[in-house]
Amino acid sequence: MAFEHQGQRYVEPQDLKIKLFNALPQVELSDAGLKSELGRDFLGPDEIVALIQVAVARSVDYQTGLEDELRKIQASGKAIRETVYKKNLTGIGRGHSLDGLPVIALGLNGTKMIDSAFTGMVYSRSLVTSGRRRETTASEMVIPRSISSNAELLREYLEVSTALFTLSADIKERYGRKVDAIQAFNKLKPYNDPADLFYVVPLSSLVNLSAAVSQERAAGTSYLPEEFGFFVDQLPELLDSVGMGQIYRLRQAVPRETYLHYNVFRAPEPDYASLLHEEAGNPLEPKVVRLTNDLPAAARVELKDLRARFAELSNCTDAASLYAATRRNQAALSSFCRRYNDALNFKTISSLSWRVWSEQKRHATLKQHVESIYTAAGRAAKIARAIWPAIENLEQILPQAEQAFVIEEHLKAEPEMLKNYVYHSTRQLKLYADLVEQGVPERDALYCVPRNVRVRTLESYDAINALSLELPLRLCTECEPERRHTSELKAKELRAKLPEMDFLLEPKCALGYCTEGNFCGQIKRLNPNYNVELHQSLAKLIADAGL
Repeated sequence: MAFEHQGQRYVEPQDLKIKLFNALPQVELSDAGLKSELGRDFLGPDEIVALIQVAVARSVDYQTGLEDELRKIQASGKAIRETVYKKNLTGIGRGHSLDGLPVIALGLNGTKMIDSAFTGMVYSRSLVTSGRRRETTASEMVIPRSISSNAELLREYLEVSTALFTLSADIKERYGRKVDAIQAFNKLKPYNDPADLFYVVPLSSLVNLSAAVSQERAAGTSYLPEEFGFFVDQLPELLDSVGMGQIYRLRQAVPRETYLHYNVFRAPEPDYASLLHEEAGNPLEPKVVRLTNDLPAAARVELKDLRARFAELSNCTDAASLYAATRRNQAALSSFCRRYNDALNFKTISSLSWRVWSEQKRHATLKQHVESIYTAAGRAAKIARAIWPAIENLEQILPQAEQAFVIEEHLKAEPEMLKNYVYHSTRQLKLYADLVEQGVPERDALYCVPRNVRVRTLESYDAINALSLELPLRLCTECEPERRHTSELKAKELRAKLPEMDFLLEPKCALGYCTEGNFCGQIKRLNPNYNVELHQSLAKLIADAGL
């Protein structure tokens, strides 16, 4: 179905493909009669969830016991499908939470928009094509039909997008050794290239996605990417094939709130994140805006003990003792955070590139808010139009440009890269505004919005995410540079506000050793006795543990 123009084939959102890998729970059937009536050789979630009350009421064999229940239904002269439906109607049909039991694993091939659209679902896990690592050519460009159907808009879209692909390849060839600068420069590209998504998701989250599409269609709006709707439209047939269509439709019919979906594709209207940014003066750098430290006296005593434990790590001179001490410290820190998790809470506001937010949202344990991408794109496009007449005067327009899109320090150190980066970012945002004015739906115009466009976010941390999970991971030098930089600024402010916890507001290697292939100066700062021999011995110890 790909769009063809002047002998070149391009990708369209309609090209979305879905591959079913697996679905759970399933129980293989041995009874030929049951196979015949069900039309498949396994029990799917529809039957298993319906009969699960047998398993919770008394001891049951999940193979023969469930088949026996179905034989009893047959023996009574009733139809299995109808009986199963009635049982599900008394559970899921009444709003019970059994829809969280079935899980499905899918492979999606589509545009890169499927990353921002799908992977913010908290109850899901995913792997998606890396925009930082995948090589993309102009022939893989995505062109929505609202643009391809208009010759003049198509010409302008292709001109802007093709120039960007050419420039990107040239910059990568000439500056290939400057890895951080190249990573920053790559955010200049929009999400108009292909992507592959491996998606493991419970049925309850699929219902969430379906509800979002249904609500939008009822409202007559079109903020969600087209692929969202194409995906949801294919779900009934796909779910019927794995025996979970009944409970999917029942859950759709029961009005009930579902869990969080961090989604930027919403109407451009005020939200908590944007209002807190406004309250703080819309800073570009992250800022702590709310902090509650309610640690009791007993917890503060434990913190002192933890500090002493961490200080002793530098006395470990061999891999075995350092590994053992690290595991003890990890257990002690985990216990501390779990027991006092809600005693420490703070919120931070951040002005992140769309690309880095897209990475952050996949950290499901961190509660987040984000403004609408249409608010962000509209704000940036307005700035782009204002600075375009002076686009050649980089020094003059740079402060305004930074309000629209992220410009990292690595780029500022490379004048030619910086000039091209600002020019093409501004040009794309200006095109976005032009397309919308010409009647192109905003969701289609997004295909020319660069990934560096600033989105205003809000993160809510508890003790686990601040001291043991999310923040320490993002302080590692292997983390994406922009995200590491913003995390470092958060940690710096927090160390000043929480001095008794400063030793925990450090990279993950503060626990004792580095788990990366090569260690950096961070671990040497935290443990001066750390060296190559120790690092290699620890790597072998860990590798041997997996054999």
